Amino acid sequence: MLRRQLYTNPKEFDAYRRGTIVPGCKICVTGVASISRNPGEALVVVQSIEVVGVPRNPQHLRGLLQCVDVERFRNGGDDDIDDDIDDDKEEEEEKVGIFVDEVAQAMSMDTPQLCNLLSAQLDDDDDDNDKNDSMNSQTTISYKQTNSSSKKRNKGIDYGKLAKTLLETTIPKDINYPPYYQLGSTGKDTALPPLTKELVSPPAWVQEQLLLEKDMDTTTTAATTASTTPLSIQKVINEYSSSGKDDPSESTSTEQQQQKVVVAGWVQNRRRFRENVAVLEIVDDFNAVSSLQDDDDEMKDIEKRSLNLRIDWTKRLKCILHPRCFTNTTITTTATDNTSSLEVYRNVFSPGSRVLLEGYITSNNDNNNDDQKATGTTNLWVTNAKLLRATWRPSIIKYILDLLSQSKFDMEEAAEAFELQNGYQQVQDELITQLKTSAERQWKAVELTRTLQNANSRVGKVTKEMEETLDCFGMWRDLYPMELVLPNENGKRSDDDDDAENDRSSPSRWQRAKKPQLEWMIQQISTVVKSHPDYGKRTIQILDVGGGKGHLANVIAESLGDSVSVHVVDISSRTIKNGMMRSKRKSLNNVQYSVNDASIVDFTTTTTTTTSGSTEGDGNGIMDVSDDAVVKGIDVVVALHACGTLSDVALGHAVMNDAAFVICPCCFRSNTHLRVMIPNNGEESVVVDVDEKEQEEGMNEKDENAINSSGGADHLTKNDNKHGNLRHHLKFATVAEWLNMEEVQLDCLRLLAEIQGDFEMAGKAMHTLCALRAGAVARHHGKSQEMLSRKSDDRGDESIDLDISIKTFPIGFSTRNLCIIGRLKTTTNMEVD
Repeated sequence: MLRRQLYTNPKEFDAYRRGTIVPGCKICVTGVASISRNPGEALVVVQSIEVVGVPRNPQHLRGLLQCVDVERFRNGGDDDIDDDIDDDKEEEEEKVGIFVDEVAQAMSMDTPQLCNLLSAQLDDDDDDNDKNDSMNSQTTISYKQTNSSSKKRNKGIDYGKLAKTLLETTIPKDINYPPYYQLGSTGKDTALPPLTKELVSPPAWVQEQLLLEKDMDTTTTAATTASTTPLSIQKVINEYSSSGKDDPSESTSTEQQQQKVVVAGWVQNRRRFRENVAVLEIVDDFNAVSSLQDDDDEMKDIEKRSLNLRIDWTKRLKCILHPRCFTNTTITTTATDNTSSLEVYRNVFSPGSRVLLEGYITSNNDNNNDDQKATGTTNLWVTNAKLLRATWRPSIIKYILDLLSQSKFDMEEAAEAFELQNGYQQVQDELITQLKTSAERQWKAVELTRTLQNANSRVGKVTKEMEETLDCFGMWRDLYPMELVLPNENGKRSDDDDDAENDRSSPSRWQRAKKPQLEWMIQQISTVVKSHPDYGKRTIQILDVGGGKGHLANVIAESLGDSVSVHVVDISSRTIKNGMMRSKRKSLNNVQYSVNDASIVDFTTTTTTTTSGSTEGDGNGIMDVSDDAVVKGIDVVVALHACGTLSDVALGHAVMNDAAFVICPCCFRSNTHLRVMIPNNGEESVVVDVDEKEQEEGMNEKDENAINSSGGADHLTKNDNKHGNLRHHLKFATVAEWLNMEEVQLDCLRLLAEIQGDFEMAGKAMHTLCALRAGAVARHHGKSQEMLSRKSDDRGDESIDLDISIKTFPIGFSTRNLCIIGRLKTTTNMEVD
């Protein structure tokens, strides 16, 4: 068990977790031993990790190399390394990486040699032979001291290419590792653990009973099992296990032991093994969060934890699915597909599902396993099974839908498992006939997930304070109700040349999720743009916040043509470069890109740095700051899956520019440090100071998954007027101020919105936050003095009203399916005498 709170050096926890916990990486762990949740097995609470051998898969080795810190040495450094290295770097508050000498030794390399490879700025046009010669050189390579940011990942290094080169030229071959291109080619079953001694075969008397049933042709079917009144799990444990008796010396008669029993319960835990074997732990009352949670204090008290685990074991019935005793044959097989009932049920019976099982109970006396005797557990060797209620997990639901499409799962059983009111006919009509493609089945699986979730499936704790907060803001949900808008089939666009995937049985993420969302978004954006008062009179300026990859911007530019100009702002130079390349391939001249922090750029007055579908500039595809490309005033603000507070930042730009907007939020707990730009109501003016060097370094440290996560309020000062950014007309508000609520209430809603396993609760919280955002826009929109003065002469007797709504797309595309839409409407002011 690897846990940050219990790790000796928490600063290095992330590096070792990401870099070393991968297949093929040999590690030495130090920790405290304890028993595990599985009877008879041990657990080690890890306190430290040391790399002993590196993985032979280039992707895994690449991840390891990215986590190495060239300034950290486990053994106190090397004689060839400069003495100027700061040995106290380890004491800094920031996170640290894996010891470089530790990895070098695992790779059979000299430490200075590895330091040079990981600290050098490699150019794209370097000759590969020169690199190979450098690595193969037997001469000592002196260490080149890096700058203060060297422990951060070096963006100038192609780690993937370096990993492959090291595997081919430097790292010694090991017969225990197959060639990396063969890894994973032998099937998923090889990744499963081997059978333990007790699972190799059923007890002899169970096998004899099965043979007797077969000879007498008395084997039961699933229908027969279903008609039998099942026993509760606790009743079976009390009657057949010594752990459930007041007097452990009491024993169940042999005749009773050898009778079949039928039980019904919830799968609390499942373990799959090789050779098509699975072990289920069944309970009467399921909870996604086990009643036995390992808090930090308990983990430190090993004896207390062990005692609680043993108590927890007495509430679970261990049920074994084994090919030598499982006789259910309801799953059809064909000559080309050897799918068996056991294989299907082994996959379908995942935690959270309710099952009906028939089989033979074995007592402790039937096993020679001393550990099992000590724990007092009871085994049920399953001969027949049925799924009573499917788990809420989308992957399992999708698996069942795939089986139904191939006629490999009983439709009556599926109707009961999905709790469909119209039973068999509904399965036939809605789950088979209507679902023609794998992508459609994926979408349907997510929809079914919602109906199968409840409080028991919830992963996380809901406090009374959270529930009260949710109720407190219920009026906002009523004020801004959600409206489901289905995709317009006629509005679909053709696949991108580089993303099209036709007739695939397993759709890509682009086909099943990203592309449908883009198609839905462009429908909403087109409506908003075409309803803009100035549409057709001039070019509509669209701001895409955090859309550096250009997916949404390119669709907008293609669909609306020269009537719009799309400006993409993103803090990640890497994603901006990717977006520019995509626009260039499509020959789009109406898309511009800007590397900027959206939380501090004012589009009402400030010149922005833009590039237009071109990679000319600094060699990296990013243009230098220039006053030639000016964007002053935005008409429409868009964002697709803007992370956390970035959605509020985008809405702030809509307020500042009196613009329409189409904003699809994503996660709700990200980028909490950002501030929202809103009109100033007479407060002291604000000066924004963005140090160019600091901003550049901040951008290089962020990846595409942490869009706009630097900057924010940290860049605000009141004693500098760099770039002339004196902002008399705006102020920066916290999210709580922007939404007009208490910080503690905001935290409650954010936690609820991210809760897993209870979509009703999470969905209500997400709706509440989006409704509060809509209310915030309504309060501030139209109050930007800069935009009012700019537009007053243009409008004459016309005034602009804002129509705000919350719309949703099918949840199958994404569980983050809410979209806040603001559409501008023109009204005429009539003078009254």
